[in-house]
Amino acid sequence: MKNDQINMKSTTLVLVLGLLTGMIELSAQTDYISQYHAWITPVNSNFGKQGFLYQLKDSSVLLSNVSNFNSRKMQLQEFQIAEIGLIKVRKRDKMLKGAALGALAGLGIGIVAGLADGDDPQGNILRFDAEDKAAILGVLFMPPGALIGAMIGNITTKIPINGSFDSYQKQKQKLLRYSRQ
Repeated sequence: MKNDQINMKSTTLVLVLGLLTGMIELSAQTDYISQYHAWITPVNSNFGKQGFLYQLKDSSVLLSNVSNFNSRKMQLQEFQIAEIGLIKVRKRDKMLKGAALGALAGLGIGIVAGLADGDDPQGNILRFDAEDKAAILGVLFMPPGALIGAMIGNITTKIPINGSFDSYQKQKQKLLRYSRQ
């Protein structure tokens, strides 16, 4: 019995040390991975180019096709300031996280509503107790919650440039938060 406890403790210690070593190795990687999606829309167009802000130059913006800026697959596209109408940015995976949180909120609201309604009275043809109502309403409220969460998560930050060098200079500090620099 005592040997089993010692083996369990030593196994747990080895696992924890292994996890810590792995976390340290992951944090030591030098790859820069962008946390923000970006869309650059030309001045006279409704359709833009999607990518990741790589670099803000004096008279142009470089957009990468991949989020890992050390990737061999990375290709850069340069946009002159005079061509840029609007730059939109959104944190990566924000829509997915919003959908997940919305689904959880819908589940929670459904459970609370079902429990708060209580048991149906005796004699009803279709009778549910509070736990059944909580389960049913929780499942029914999840999809609308996920949809609302995804819509909220899809909101982007819009940075108007309108082909103006002055506007670009005024917005440059804001844009720097979303680029590699």
